[in-house]
Amino acid sequence: MKRQFLKYHLTLAVILISMIAYAQWTQLVSPTTNHLLSVHFPDANTGYAVGLADTVYKTINAGVNWTALPVNTLILYQGFTSVRFTSIDTGYLAGWNGQLLKTNNGGITWHPLLSGVVYDLWSIFFSSPNIGYVVGDDGITGAGIILKTINGGTSWSLQTFSTYVTLSSVVFTDSLNGHIVGGNQTILRTTDGGTTWTSQLGDCQFRSVCFPSANIGYALGTGYSVMKTTNGGVTWDTLHCATNSNYSIYFTSIDTGYITSGDFGAHIIKTVDGGASWHTQYSSLNNLRSTYFTNANTGYVVGYNGTILKTTNSGGGYIGIEELTDEQEINLYPNPTSEYLTVRAEGEKIKELRVINVLGEEVLKKKLNDYTETIDVSSLAKGIYFLEVKTEKGISIKKLIKE
Repeated sequence: MKRQFLKYHLTLAVILISMIAYAQWTQLVSPTTNHLLSVHFPDANTGYAVGLADTVYKTINAGVNWTALPVNTLILYQGFTSVRFTSIDTGYLAGWNGQLLKTNNGGITWHPLLSGVVYDLWSIFFSSPNIGYVVGDDGITGAGIILKTINGGTSWSLQTFSTYVTLSSVVFTDSLNGHIVGGNQTILRTTDGGTTWTSQLGDCQFRSVCFPSANIGYALGTGYSVMKTTNGGVTWDTLHCATNSNYSIYFTSIDTGYITSGDFGAHIIKTVDGGASWHTQYSSLNNLRSTYFTNANTGYVVGYNGTILKTTNSGGGYIGIEELTDEQEINLYPNPTSEYLTVRAEGEKIKELRVINVLGEEVLKKKLNDYTETIDVSSLAKGIYFLEVKTEKGISIKKLIKE
């Protein structure tokens, strides 16, 4: 019994320590405690992080050091929500109250652009050096807005669309095909460079959209939902992820992608199978808001309280869960399962069941005194869990897959 108890705890400790060591996101030394909301790198070494209180920081050595950049804003002490560069020198900032700024010299100086609105602008994207789009809402009623420039930000025109909702994120795959997501289950699509937008209904409130290829795209919801298209946004299918209160989605290939979350426990989760399954790589006390990768391996995440994270090995991988067994026979069925799991022990009564997530946290516990028990796991997020089965003979750990 003592030997089995020791074996159990050593194995569990090794698994958890390995997860921490292998999930290689490193927290960089941050120059600020202000909340950071967006990050972008125009090349491998040069990057920008922006956020609240007119915060704009630049690195020229891949995040080792960050320097504050002066900005001239029309309204002081507001927030920058999105940063995008079209070249090493030319970049744009979008923010609250209609603020748009541009630099032509790598952030040494910034000059205001006249957006013509006082809306809160949440996302900016350029499909070419001169053609760009920005989306947002009025900050009060939630009325959305789409602005377009064809002259590098010198002037902006309103785009017409039919849905009266907050718009959160915009992306284009080429000069004609673009996608916008927002509140009230909204997905917008254009095939003519924004002249017309068609509305499609999703299944949640959306915050982020990403297209790693012309046909394959992902839309991230605030709940546990991710939607995926394989035909350029014509139709969307619902996937599920392992976190709630999600903020950003970023794919480095059609199959490998990352989600950052916040508010109710911040995580970075990763998929390597096109969103079919997600695995936690990193957990934080700070809300994580924006992700950008300069290549398949090197990526950055920024968030609240000045958080800046970096990986140089695609965040590491996820750790497979080793099962721990003894001489007793423990059977689980069905496994994988989406709702109910039956646990049966041969020859000894089950005294206690515990379900533990990949962070080592207990998410379900049940005491009993029977050979067989059925437990409801429908409320658990999709993913991999430990099932600890305690009997009179000792403790066994089984791998549980929640679909």
